[in-house]
Amino acid sequence: MLLFNRFLPALSAIFIIITFELWSVQPQLIFYIAGTLGVIVVLTVWSLSWSSVISKKFWSILATPLFFVSSSYLFFMFIDNVAVSQIFILLIALVYFLILRNIFSFLYQTKNYQPYALENIYSYVNMGSLFMFYASFYGMFLYLSWDIWKSSILVFIFSTFLFTRTLWSFKIEWRKSKVFILIMGVLMIEIFYAISFLPTSFLFNALICILVYYLLMNIFKDFLRDMITGNNLKRYFLITITIAVIGFITTQWS
Repeated sequence: MLLFNRFLPALSAIFIIITFELWSVQPQLIFYIAGTLGVIVVLTVWSLSWSSVISKKFWSILATPLFFVSSSYLFFMFIDNVAVSQIFILLIALVYFLILRNIFSFLYQTKNYQPYALENIYSYVNMGSLFMFYASFYGMFLYLSWDIWKSSILVFIFSTFLFTRTLWSFKIEWRKSKVFILIMGVLMIEIFYAISFLPTSFLFNALICILVYYLLMNIFKDFLRDMITGNNLKRYFLITITIAVIGFITTQWS
C-alpha cells in the first residue's frame, strides 16, 4: 500500500489532466466532470490518509485539495482561449500534485518532512483557490446574469470557511475567533458588492477582493495571537498596495 501511495499523487494528477482535457473537447459533460473531479480527489485523499471518511483527520486533509480543484473547475468555465486553457490545466495538475506530495511526506516520511511545510503550502493554495472562486463569482454575475446577492452569499460562505481554516491552522480557539470570522464574511460581501460596479475585468475585481482578504486575514490573525506590530502592518499594507497598483495599471477598462 505504501508503494502505491508513493505513486498516487502523480497518478491522481494525471487523472485530473485527463478529466479537464475531456471537458475541453466535450463541454456538454460539465456536470459529469464536476462529479468525476470530486471522486478523484476524495478517493485519492482517502487512500493516502487511510482513515474513515467521518474522521476529523480525513476532512482536515481533504479540505484544501478539494477546495482547490473545485475553484479550478469553476474558473475553467471562463477561459475561452485554447492555449491559456492548456497552460491552466498543466498548472492546476502541478499544484495539485505538490499538495498530494506534501500530504504523503507528512503522513509517511516524518523524518524528512519539513516542519509546517503542509501548513505553508495549504495557506498559499487556499489563497489561490479563493481568488479563483472570487473571479468565478464575478464571472457568473457578469456573463451568466446571476443576481449579485447569489454571488455575495457564496463570497460569505467561502471567505468565512477559508478564514476559519486559517485560524484553525494557527491554533486560535473558536471562542476567540468567531466574532472576527463573522466580521470577515460581512466585510468581504461589502467589498465584493462595491467592486462589482467598477468598469474592470472580473480578474481585476477578484484581485482586489483577495488583496482585501489577505490584508484583513493577517491583521485579524496577528491581533488574535497578540503578535500585531507596526512592522507587520507596514509589510501587509505595502504588499497589498503594490500588487493593487500593478493590477490597476495592467488591467483592461471597459
